[in-house]
Amino acid sequence: VRIWTVRPLAEEQVLEGAHEPMSRVAWRADGQAVQAVTVGGAMYAWSMPDGEKLFFKPGPMQRGVSNMDLSRHGAVFAWAADGGNLRTWDGISGDKLGGWRMQDGLLVGAVAVDPSGALVATNEVGSDRLDVWRMGQGHVSSAVDLGSPSRSLTFLGGRGILAASSLAGVLHLIEVEGGQVIETLDSPMGSVLRLHASASGNLLAAAGPGRRVMLWDVTSVGSAVKVQRGQPIDAPIAN
Repeated sequence: VRIWTVRPLAEEQVLEGAHEPMSRVAWRADGQAVQAVTVGGAMYAWSMPDGEKLFFKPGPMQRGVSNMDLSRHGAVFAWAADGGNLRTWDGISGDKLGGWRMQDGLLVGAVAVDPSGALVATNEVGSDRLDVWRMGQGHVSSAVDLGSPSRSLTFLGGRGILAASSLAGVLHLIEVEGGQVIETLDSPMGSVLRLHASASGNLLAAAGPGRRVMLWDVTSVGSAVKVQRGQPIDAPIAN
């Protein structure tokens, strides 16, 4: 795992010790650790900035890991494998928290963990179905018939809303508990490759092809009030 400084762009540090190719890597939100998962499902964590290895957990060595995510403070670490397994771990100690067999042969396209670590969302490659799971309890809800397969998922802070991008360039905002779409946002740049929400969940960023990033103010979106279409804004609002 290589760490880079942005200004100026230069390689700053190399985190070593992994024994197979990496599949996904993520920073803990407090910047105190980097966590990664290999194609075989092994997990690594390094403290920052000293680069000391915090833990290593071997994977099942069965199928490739398709995606991973962390809760805001790294307390919950989740990954999904191509065989339909969703696994969750304590992001600090590396201890396993739980797991679900979603469907044999399922190809998971994206995984999202809400900031508190209580909820995990997944989608299926090539399908317009999304599923939300609650830690320690299991399946919560499903959103179906979204019209196009989803590419990226993110929770809007602790607001109980999941954002999902589609290959058709539409962003769906979904109420977690019921699985209903409560708002749709049209992306003029077409397909959205990656979504990310601010800590408050009031701003939603979307990255697309052509080196474009768009921001939406989604403060007014919610299940209890009349929703309004979010509009792209030119710069982030301080939160």
